[in-house]
Amino acid sequence: MKLLVVAFEYYPIIGGGGSYVKNLVFELSNQDIEVYLLTNGGEDRIENPRKNLEVLRFKHFKDIYHGEGNFIQGVNIIVKKIQEINPDIIHSHHSLETLITETANINFGLPHVVTHHKTPEYRDDSYKINGKWSVYNFINSSCREKYFIAPSKAFERNLIESGVNEGNILQIYPGVDRNIFKKI
Repeated sequence: MKLLVVAFEYYPIIGGGGSYVKNLVFELSNQDIEVYLLTNGGEDRIENPRKNLEVLRFKHFKDIYHGEGNFIQGVNIIVKKIQEINPDIIHSHHSLETLITETANINFGLPHVVTHHKTPEYRDDSYKINGKWSVYNFINSSCREKYFIAPSKAFERNLIESGVNEGNILQIYPGVDRNIFKKI
């Protein structure tokens, strides 16, 4: 099985979404799944940190992450990698990566697993004036075969409120690294 993971936040920050991505790709690569991680970098390069894991870094994704890159160029990078890798499934993290990945996936219709790491907006935020809600709702309500990982009850509730079928949500807590977070 081949898995294409798109996550712009990698190298891990302790406790952040990058740590979640690292744990995910390391564990899946241990299960003899070929994992290809598309992420940001200071330059375009390929890293092979372990068996069955290839990290593809793109400067353009770093630019997008910092609000300077071109959306369509990001879509084109992912389309090209889908064609080259021919994955069985795609997994994206965060709203921006998911929007770009889902746009690229329109051409392929691959199963798409989505993990949102950013804290859901508060209920009193206005849907009408909050651009993040528009992106979030667009991603969550598209008709492609898509599954969502909710790292908490709040994320699960947020997904349901934005139109995701409850049957497409799997709640998986990211866990706490007890080697870092421990009583001193």
